[in-house]
Amino acid sequence: MTTINYTIDKNDQLITQLFIASKSERINNKRRKSRITSPILFIFLGLISLISNDYIPLLFLSICAVTYYFIYPKWESRYYIKHYKGIIQDKYGDKQSIQVKFEFDHDQLKVKDDLYESIVPSSAVKEFYEIAYAIFIILEDGQTLILPKDKLQNVAEIRAQFTELADHLKVNYHLEEEWEWK
Repeated sequence: MTTINYTIDKNDQLITQLFIASKSERINNKRRKSRITSPILFIFLGLISLISNDYIPLLFLSICAVTYYFIYPKWESRYYIKHYKGIIQDKYGDKQSIQVKFEFDHDQLKVKDDLYESIVPSSAVKEFYEIAYAIFIILEDGQTLILPKDKLQNVAEIRAQFTELADHLKVNYHLEEEWEWK
């Protein structure tokens, strides 16, 4: 059984929440609709002003629509960061980091931290994701195990062990080194 000791801080939690949100079909659909709906409404209102042969509202609302379309994603990205920071602050309070002891083999994953301890059969692993900052183990029940790379001793060895475990379990190991929150 392989044992890994590390800490998770609030920034690791934030990156995890943003990564999970970026992979959520529901959230991505909501973000796409939010980006498109308001500009369409602006343009529609501008077209209504054409009834009175007044082009100024159409021009103004069209400029607003284009501006909104390009600025909204940056605002929304900051909104999600602020939202998740609030959730993390509520959950962990003044605690700056959590000590984690993670043990695994082909049969089970055992995680013990300052708050919880759990043993999960390795068959509950849905998939692995690796980004520049961390390795995530996504479980069938939706839970995510976080291994921040900057707090691990030998990332290459751990990656090799997780790749072997993924092959053994016949699950995907996704390498997304270029991922960033947008």
